[in-house]
Amino acid sequence: MQNEILITVTCIAVEFIFYNLNA
Repeated sequence: MQNEILITVTCIAVEFIFYNLNA
């Protein structure tokens, strides 16, 4: 279960970074 939370947080962080790079 901890793995799913870690993956979700990582995906959100990656999307946030890419969004800032594109802005």
